[in-house]
Amino acid sequence: MTKPNLVIIHSFPANSKVLSGLYAFLSDHFTVYPIDLPGFDAHLAPIKDITMANYTEYVQAELEKLGLSSYILAGISFGFCVANNCVVDERCKGILALAPYLNSSYLAANPAWMRMLVAFTSRLGVHRRLYHSSFFQRYLDTQVPSGLLNLMNETIHPYTFFETTKMLLHYKKEPVFHDKPYVLVINEQDTTIQGSKTRKRFEEHDKVCIIHTTLDHHPEEISRAYFQKHFPENDLKQVLRFIEHHS
Repeated sequence: MTKPNLVIIHSFPANSKVLSGLYAFLSDHFTVYPIDLPGFDAHLAPIKDITMANYTEYVQAELEKLGLSSYILAGISFGFCVANNCVVDERCKGILALAPYLNSSYLAANPAWMRMLVAFTSRLGVHRRLYHSSFFQRYLDTQVPSGLLNLMNETIHPYTFFETTKMLLHYKKEPVFHDKPYVLVINEQDTTIQGSKTRKRFEEHDKVCIIHTTLDHHPEEISRAYFQKHFPENDLKQVLRFIEHHS
């Protein structure tokens, strides 16, 4: 049986290398086409003017390059917001939202100290110096799964990291849902986004399937085995059945 195509945009701060274990897990059920955003991969130079619109424009162009006749569009956290802002046509059979970031009002916390830090970094242009400082590296080490910090440091550009953080802390646009089936994968105890508020926003759409999970926004491990354990196969089958039925 032919597996459906899944075009997926990564979370922040991540890329297809950081999320290789998740993508390997998804490849058991989909043909996975990851799109890495500029500045999140060492081979892709940062966008000078970092805005949600510019990220979306990049993804739109990459979608066309893939030339797929049929696909499911997916986004993880901030990647969902980028994906959902794309213009889609009949080739898109549904949209998969994994712990989605919708805008800054859906964040579980929007700390003043981080807003001040990124504003200071942007104004003085000290992105690289601050990112590689021992103090900030210690902070990052508490936020990312074990063993992935070095890979992040090798692939994610400091300018992209801080300017995207600034954008996410201030982004206000309300999501507009397409006339497509949506699958929301959400943990209502998520410590990064407001899970209940996010779920209620999706329930306003008339074609939505909600998959509840215990996965946190930043899982303790990113490996194929980890997701096989924490994301039941029946849930994935439900995703596919729902999209097939409603597309």
